[in-house]
Amino acid sequence: MADRAGAMHELLRSSHATGVEPWASMYASGHGEHWASATRYVAWRGETIAIATRGGVLLARPPGPSASASPATAG
Repeated sequence: MADRAGAMHELLRSSHATGVEPWASMYASGHGEHWASATRYVAWRGETIAIATRGGVLLARPPGPSASASPATAG
């Protein structure tokens, strides 16, 4: 997935450098930074994303209240 996001960023970046529209304008209007950020995020969390998109179970829970706490029993 990181390769695909990176390819989109590269398309926008190279099109901006050569003036190919509509990609050049999209890069300049923030789409380039979006895809650069997406590439970094997917590279960082790629394994978790791959497991989740295949319907797997994640072993780690995000920080916060425990999954077993419900509004009726919490605090």
